[in-house]
Amino acid sequence: LAEMGHKTLLVDLDPQCNMTIWGIPTEQLHEIWEKEDKYIDDYEKAINENEDILNSSRSIHFILKPTEDGLNDLIKLPPPLELKPNLALIPGRLSVHKFENRIAERWSSVYLGDNLAIRTITNIRNICSKYGEEYGYDYIIIDTSPSLGILNKIIISTVDGFFVPAQPD
Repeated sequence: LAEMGHKTLLVDLDPQCNMTIWGIPTEQLHEIWEKEDKYIDDYEKAINENEDILNSSRSIHFILKPTEDGLNDLIKLPPPLELKPNLALIPGRLSVHKFENRIAERWSSVYLGDNLAIRTITNIRNICSKYGEEYGYDYIIIDTSPSLGILNKIIISTVDGFFVPAQPD
């Protein structure tokens, strides 16, 4: 898509982070994760100490962390990581399973109209929409794990379409 001139964003929501691992050098990935570690441990405290972290590319778990912790969403989105012309990435993070656990905890509260539960379930789509609007992406592709866990269920149920890669046999 990027090579055909379509501005494309990749979002790595596979807890194994294969897209991220293959897309950027290991040192760069470790640098991103290392800067985020204290935010994943205690987001509210860390963000109040250093709001400048939003000026550089962050992982998808970092971006989802305020919702996971029941805090206000980010007002400013960190820039995506530019891979090449028309192609950018929001890197994955091995700790995204913590967000998936929060989805499972809040799932039944969606049917009761709980605002935080609804925001948790819809936040991935909302974040992608905000990136699309702010950066002008034509396509946003979310990489998921090959499972039917609750994270994948909400992704599949809130996207416009999905591909299921399969062997031709």
